[in-house]
Amino acid sequence: MRSGDEELLGRVSIVSESGTCLLDTYVHPEKKITDYVTEISGITYAHIKNAPSSKEVLERIKKVLYSRIIVGHTIWKDLEVCGLK
Repeated sequence: MRSGDEELLGRVSIVSESGTCLLDTYVHPEKKITDYVTEISGITYAHIKNAPSSKEVLERIKKVLYSRIIVGHTIWKDLEVCGLK
């Protein structure tokens, strides 16, 4: 999703190395969405209208990822969009 030229967090899915789901949630961003990029993201307003706030989801992400090794394709970009280093 986008707000102008800025990319927004729309969904977070984190799985363990064995495939167990640790976190899977849509995110209701704080900023106005100008483009859902639905053809790429699959996300629509219906998905996020009752979703937790980005602030709440980021706290959940931090708890799940604390002291873990993170592996993924372009994971740096995912973490950047989440505001994490």
